[in-house]
Amino acid sequence: MSTKDEDADTSPLLSENSPTSSEDPEIGTTKLSIQNTQKMALPRRKLLRCAKVLAAVAILVVTIAFVKMHYSGGHQGVLGFRVFATSYKIGDNVEYNLRNRLLTFSDEAFNKILSVEILDEHVASDADLDSCEAILGVPSKEEKKGRTKDLDKYLNTVCLRWKDKAQLILRQSRTKGSDCYSVNWTAVSNQDTLENCVQLDGAYWYGGSVLDGDHWPLEDASIPMQPFTSSPLGAFTRDLGRKSYGPVLERMWINSAGFGIVVDSAVPLHVSVNADGDTLLCLRAKYGRSRYKPSSEPLSLNYSVCMDRTAKQVHRHILENFLTLPHVPPHDQLLRDPVWSTRGINMYNLTERQVFTLQTAVKAHKLPHSQFHISGNLTHTLGGLYFDWARFPHAHQMMSEIAEHGFNVSTTVFPFLEMGAADYEEGKQIGAFLTVQNKQVAGLSVSNKTVALIDFTNPEACDWFTKRLETFRKETGIRAFHFHSGEAISLSTGRETTVPLLNPSDYSTYYAKFAHSFGDGTIVSAAYQSQQFGLMVDIGARLSNWGYNLGLKSIIPSVLTLGLLGYPFLLVGPVGGVPLPDSFNRTANALTLPDRELYIRWLQLSIFLPAFEISVGPWQYDAEVETIANNLLKLRTEFIYPILQTATKEFLHTGAPIIRPLWWMASDDKTAQRIDCEFLVSNKLLVSPVLDEGARERSVYLPKVGSVKWRDESRNKVYTGGQWLHNYAVDLKDVAFFIAE
Repeated sequence: MSTKDEDADTSPLLSENSPTSSEDPEIGTTKLSIQNTQKMALPRRKLLRCAKVLAAVAILVVTIAFVKMHYSGGHQGVLGFRVFATSYKIGDNVEYNLRNRLLTFSDEAFNKILSVEILDEHVASDADLDSCEAILGVPSKEEKKGRTKDLDKYLNTVCLRWKDKAQLILRQSRTKGSDCYSVNWTAVSNQDTLENCVQLDGAYWYGGSVLDGDHWPLEDASIPMQPFTSSPLGAFTRDLGRKSYGPVLERMWINSAGFGIVVDSAVPLHVSVNADGDTLLCLRAKYGRSRYKPSSEPLSLNYSVCMDRTAKQVHRHILENFLTLPHVPPHDQLLRDPVWSTRGINMYNLTERQVFTLQTAVKAHKLPHSQFHISGNLTHTLGGLYFDWARFPHAHQMMSEIAEHGFNVSTTVFPFLEMGAADYEEGKQIGAFLTVQNKQVAGLSVSNKTVALIDFTNPEACDWFTKRLETFRKETGIRAFHFHSGEAISLSTGRETTVPLLNPSDYSTYYAKFAHSFGDGTIVSAAYQSQQFGLMVDIGARLSNWGYNLGLKSIIPSVLTLGLLGYPFLLVGPVGGVPLPDSFNRTANALTLPDRELYIRWLQLSIFLPAFEISVGPWQYDAEVETIANNLLKLRTEFIYPILQTATKEFLHTGAPIIRPLWWMASDDKTAQRIDCEFLVSNKLLVSPVLDEGARERSVYLPKVGSVKWRDESRNKVYTGGQWLHNYAVDLKDVAFFIAE
């Protein structure tokens, strides 16, 4: 399909293969007659002249009937069409083809195209079309005289209506920077289904969500059609028998050609990615049997398509126009020193002795620490705040001693409370929990117990929970909270909140907003539309293996994806991963150390990331591991941390991720667009960690970035970009990284 320069006329035009005649009932027909008042025939020359006049008038009438134009205040745009055309355009960049049911966005200047297939049966090629005036309303005289802002909806707009079926409003958006177009489909009934599928061929795709077996780029995955709502990663999604979207997601995708797609938050969105190898990203609007609460309004599928020269440029445009960046980052100490936690020690029957043992060892080895996080099954009731006295008989003394040794203690908070817990009845009386239609508290099964979800859309519920947390913090000396869970999967059909949630993932937004009120040491594990809070996001404990299935190789794709979604402050850990739940000896309360080599390689990767967590200390292995760990932690403090600080400031200003894909510096480099085992820290460092068991060498790719050279300081060597360094030796004690200069 041919494309034009984006600077051409942006008014919608009928395609060249449209019929050449039509009748517009609003315009009417022009009747012309020539009366022969003379008895003799007119001279031949006069007859020829009259014929030419008649031909000119006929052409004028046909032209007027062909396209109806609207002028106002110096602006011009097509209001609608009354012809049976096969395609409709906005300028030369956007075209909708009725016959093929294909919507295309193109840019000839950069030789790229994005194709969207319309799968709905509602939009057959024999459409009965209406004007934009009929759909959007006729502008008033005052609007026509100069209120041009109100006329924007008519300019550069195509309106198509399939009577009693569906309608499409396609318009160019007024945004600074990239060219953006809004696509608005509306069905007659909310019982219908609307589905558009984007062809993934021809470019690499990124965004959407972290995945159980993370993939970079996105089209390497295969995800069946399902509600685009958040779910926890790990055992829960494996129990579902299919891949699910993760706990942090956004309705945005970009590709390496410079196209971006953002779906409206109110759409009851279902998404599939390369399902059964179809190379399609399918966006489906549907209520039906899903977690979306049906609306009384007709079903809509609304999204925006933006285009720019590179993925980096369209990414910045989307963040500036569709998301809200924070003004303040998390606490600076989280970016400098590791979080020490009990998460990798024992998640089931943690004891007071295990907590003391870890804290004492960290202090004895004089290791840096930002927080000391007590995680796991700490309480007698699910969602409770106070320690189980059977396992923590001296809890207050324990907390006091840990704080006296200079540790900032944090603990886990959940968005639910077990029915029957001490504070449950009080919360129930004030309406603190989600309900069902009969206003009874909605129960949720967690670990074979029934809990009630807290309604964070209810200000009274937030006040009640805040008082509980503040009292707990005051009594125990807790300095920070990790707000766990909060994914939309918990909001099954029929759950009622004080503020109705059209999108179940909005629950995560309210939860993050609540968490944000507890200060800059707060960490959350679920997020949606929560960039503005500047929270540290926990990417979740990974399993103790080398692979992509929540193992070591899954970390870089997750960090890169979340950074592009506007979440650059990421906590990764614990180092070495955690054992599978089924492999943990709960009776013996035993700790299984991660594989020694895996632990070292994991730590070598983690020190370059925004925040990382350690549960198993290096002293639990041998002297060599201790030496390697101490050198890495020193490198983090003295060299990497200042770069992270600079990258943080850049994110607050521009939205650029802290951890970046290689194509961030080399947008047109096809190799850089696919690499999932290297990354950039700001535009200063390129990190190429070893991710394979037993490897003492690896292939390193250095992208070509103008005149930039890549320096390996440990070898005192400088390399040019645009090349592979094959069989690059990396001893167990080393990690390959290169400084851009």
